[in-house]
Amino acid sequence: MNSDAVKINEKRFFDYVNKRDTIAMEKWIDQYVAEDFMNHSPLFDVPANREGLKEMFYKLFQLFPHMTITIEEMVFENNVLSFRHMIQENKNSIALMGMAMVKFNDGKIVDRWATTTSI
Repeated sequence: MNSDAVKINEKRFFDYVNKRDTIAMEKWIDQYVAEDFMNHSPLFDVPANREGLKEMFYKLFQLFPHMTITIEEMVFENNVLSFRHMIQENKNSIALMGMAMVKFNDGKIVDRWATTTSI
């Protein structure tokens, strides 16, 4: 897998999230997240599968209607994409920092681990 292409594609997903383009977001998940995907860090007690990933973002949109997620750094090695991101509701809100790792198999995301903390 091409490291630059993986990073660009992941950033495209977060562009969809930040624009609340839920149709593009769902299509992206259906195309790039494996059917047997396992989310090891789901929020809001959603299922740990691909549909639960969609539901998790919908719940985030409900709680934080103006939320933006900014990718700060990304590293892709051994079929694992790791990235640090910042989450903010608006320019005056407290920022949250997150770290995520997603593992790929045959070009699709099969596992996700993430954590978020206030800074």
